[in-house]
Amino acid sequence: MELSYPTDLTDEQWELIGPLLPAAKQGGQPRTTDLRAILNALFYIVVAGGAWRMLPKDMPKWKTVYHYFRAWRSDGTWEQIHAQFVQWERVIQGHEPVPSAASIDSIGQNGHSWGSLGGVRRWQENQRTQTPPDGEYLRVSHDGGGHSCPYQ
Repeated sequence: MELSYPTDLTDEQWELIGPLLPAAKQGGQPRTTDLRAILNALFYIVVAGGAWRMLPKDMPKWKTVYHYFRAWRSDGTWEQIHAQFVQWERVIQGHEPVPSAASIDSIGQNGHSWGSLGGVRRWQENQRTQTPPDGEYLRVSHDGGGHSCPYQ
């Protein structure tokens, strides 16, 4: 009996996301890994906030899940999936799938001063926006490897 988790993909969700995943590589042995189970494990980690090694035993091995996560991060699969979801959402909202115009806004800067506290940077200069009550702006920094994914 396979356990079910609230983070598991429904059949309808799987029909949408499954075709967006890369096909198995040519040559070698055929893929034996269930990609739906991989995605279910990844969504479980994101929502539950657990460590890779703490995946439930009825899910694929953590090293397999991590392998696919890293491969899809490296080859742009996650970005392609996100872009497709944005297009679908735009259509649902009654817009064209791809925006026809963009707007860029910038704030003039005279320089900046950064302080660092364990991966969180504090911007210590005045902005043209309203200052929060504590007077500080916080920003989560990258891990140094150029990865900004919150569930690494």
